[in-house]
Amino acid sequence: MSRHGCRRPLWSYPWRTACPWRRPAARPPRRRTAPSYGPYRPARAACFAALEAAVRSLRFKHRDRDIHVVVDATLRHDVSAEERPQVEAAIADGKVVQPPAGTEGRGDALVISIAEEVGGVIISNDNFAPFQKANPWLREAGRVLGATQSQGVWVFTWRVPNAAAPTRPR
Repeated sequence: MSRHGCRRPLWSYPWRTACPWRRPAARPPRRRTAPSYGPYRPARAACFAALEAAVRSLRFKHRDRDIHVVVDATLRHDVSAEERPQVEAAIADGKVVQPPAGTEGRGDALVISIAEEVGGVIISNDNFAPFQKANPWLREAGRVLGATQSQGVWVFTWRVPNAAAPTRPR
């Protein structure tokens, strides 16, 4: 019996203490995940099915709007092997647009160009920080919608992107 009255030996608890109420501060167990390729890129693969569901929801909620779906050129490489043919077909059919090779700013620049040309609204959770100086309209109310999925329901809310950090002269 331990000093706290527990009858189990020290090695029987995964927290390496004699009593469950004396375990150290909670810390989630370490899990092996896919490698992350940068500080802002998720470790899990992109999901084209989720993009299609978001677009369906957006088309349902805004039937009278013309919706342009722009994806980064890396999407076809980021999705799982099972979804890759669907991405290729969507690009070939023109349902999804990707920027031409070598486009400066990649997908973000194309999204901004399309929205500026048609006076459209951008649906993105991105702040477009590198583009805010050249496109001040990005920070105007009513130009950007954020997208979130909650329990299978897509929710679109108006947002104003965070201001870009001022650049410091070197």
